[in-house]
Amino acid sequence: MHALGVAHRDVKPDNLIFADRTRAAVRLVDFGFASCHDGKRLRTVCGSPAYMAPELIANMPYLGPPVDVWALGALLFELLHNRTAFRGESMAQLHIRIRKGAHTPFGPEASSRAKKIIKKALTVEVQERADAMTIARNLHDSGIKVDAMPS
Repeated sequence: MHALGVAHRDVKPDNLIFADRTRAAVRLVDFGFASCHDGKRLRTVCGSPAYMAPELIANMPYLGPPVDVWALGALLFELLHNRTAFRGESMAQLHIRIRKGAHTPFGPEASSRAKKIIKKALTVEVQERADAMTIARNLHDSGIKVDAMPS
């Protein structure tokens, strides 16, 4: 998707659907906040609070793909633990935790490989955050099938 110049900007569990009746694969849906990107920084703050990247929380101009990668990291954490990566008693507290990258601790169900992948996606510094292809390769190397977007 990013290679095609599209950033989703609202990656979250509600925007995943099963690809077929086998429930062996999921697809990302609801491209209402999607943006074509050409390397220009975006300014519109959008997405769902628990999955927003620190640069969105800080209301800074941002690049779409790294925002998607952050949200993917939060989503992977949630799929693994059945709880959100970032929690707060208030929106302000949630924002502080996201800006610091202070996600809830990994549980015993998280393998060292899973932790490494999620940490690469949830890196606060944008320039150090993994890109989507790196995350996809890491998932593939972990035995998770990652397919390109259907044509």
